[in-house]
Amino acid sequence: MDNEQLKVSGGEAFLQVNYNDEFTMTQLIERLALRPEAASLSRVRVGPWEECYEKDSASTVEALCGHARSFPRLSSLYLGDIEAEQCEISWINQCDISPLLKAFPLLEVLEVRGGNGLRISQARHAKLKTLRFETGGLPGAVVQDVSRGEFPNLEHLEFWLGTSEYGGTVELDDLHPLLNGERFPKLRFLGLMNWELANSLPGALKGCRILGQLRTLDLSMGTMTDQGGEELLKVPQLQSLQVLNLDDNYLSEQMVERLRSTLGACVQPGKQDVADEYEYNGVKYSDVYCSVAE
Repeated sequence: MDNEQLKVSGGEAFLQVNYNDEFTMTQLIERLALRPEAASLSRVRVGPWEECYEKDSASTVEALCGHARSFPRLSSLYLGDIEAEQCEISWINQCDISPLLKAFPLLEVLEVRGGNGLRISQARHAKLKTLRFETGGLPGAVVQDVSRGEFPNLEHLEFWLGTSEYGGTVELDDLHPLLNGERFPKLRFLGLMNWELANSLPGALKGCRILGQLRTLDLSMGTMTDQGGEELLKVPQLQSLQVLNLDDNYLSEQMVERLRSTLGACVQPGKQDVADEYEYNGVKYSDVYCSVAE
């Protein structure tokens, strides 16, 4: 075991199990818990565990929770800080991460990468401010879990919704309780990102309650075309935002200008993609893709 597998510096630790390593993530966490720096750690990043493309994160979560007393100051946790070269995002197997919320009462930031098997069935935490789910396909049950949750101090909520080809099962009905509820009074940033159904989002935003409290709505990395842009023009409540992030979609220059003219300075188009257009048997097709899938 060398410094590449277990790095500790400046109040932060990073752990990873490389291919052909003869130890497990559980053993790495046990070793970290014994180090004198453990008591002062504020952030832990968990990289790939052994065979994360086949094995879920349950034993990793169990080990973190079992040694929670060794990390009394932990306020930020990233479960699945994994490069694509190590394991594609859609191959990462997760589990029900609820025990982490109970084990670390000072947690303010929880980030999770990978959606296979992911749940957060007991979604409650008094201090959590940031909750991020990075996936190529998010189970709809996760959105439902969070929407029923109790996070009185949550300020930043981010979903990478992904595509059905890689396990995404989120539907508009899953989002309605979140968009029209009052469970997160301090929420200022909402990310509904990287979705293959991005054109359907503007319809769900019309008249939704949550827009009145948001500063940033992030719809980036999706498949929104001018069809979705036309519907955004019909949501005047968007003008109250400080930032409407539309980066990395499929909006034309003309549509971007119309959005800016109608919705104002909040519109941040970033860089737009161009659809793949082709003809087959005399029929023209246009394909768009969310940015992060496999």
